Amino acid sequence: MNKFYSVGEFAKKTGTSIRTLHYYDEIHLLKPNKHPKTGHRKYSDKDLLTLQQIVTFKWLGYSLEQIAKMLTNENDMESLKESLRFQKQSFEEKKRQIEQVLAAIDRTMESIDGEEKIEASILISFINSIQTENIQKDWIAKHTNHSIAEDLFNITGEEQKKLDQLFFSLMNRTKALIGEPCHSEEVVQLIKEYVDFIGDYVNEEMFELFKNIEEEQVEELDVYSPFTKEEEKWLLQAFAYYQKEFGLPFEIADWKF
Repeated sequence: MNKFYSVGEFAKKTGTSIRTLHYYDEIHLLKPNKHPKTGHRKYSDKDLLTLQQIVTFKWLGYSLEQIAKMLTNENDMESLKESLRFQKQSFEEKKRQIEQVLAAIDRTMESIDGEEKIEASILISFINSIQTENIQKDWIAKHTNHSIAEDLFNITGEEQKKLDQLFFSLMNRTKALIGEPCHSEEVVQLIKEYVDFIGDYVNEEMFELFKNIEEEQVEELDVYSPFTKEEEKWLLQAFAYYQKEFGLPFEIADWKF
């Protein structure tokens, strides 16, 4: 004989809140029998099985709308298999994204260790750079060659750590010095460190290839800059002064950076 439960009994038996059961009834996901006079909900053992299916599909990450369709077509094995395949692919993608986010957080925390203050624009620029590394690599390969892209991005973990720390150091100091005279000792030293960095990682062949990239091609990359237009203008002026007074291994002022 089929046993019936009140909404309270059913909620207690299944560990589901009364509010949730009411909602499932409203959206026609789990509709119990109702007393013809009082309208009280009466749940059966069959409803218990349906609820178990709902809970299982929710655990697998399906939306309530998807679950409703699956319950309607529960005997359609091909649809079920296809749905599970799609769900697996979706979770694999989420897994990759979570792993990337965790790696970015670890890399950021390690890089800012020792910094007393970091502006939001610098932090966003750094994380954006991590997010778009594959895009940057493909862009460089497209507009220069694959060999250069490999040389720039295939570096050791220790080299990457030094680069990341240098990035925050240069960005923070640049922000602090913006507006200072370009001939000041601190600004000259800052630009020298930029030049040394470029010289360490960009050889003359790479530089010539980068210099010939058109403005429209640069805009394709759409990299987030931590600097405002005015700040970028000051930085270019600082490079121009350094080039005039001390010379540069490359024509920095002509480089689209």
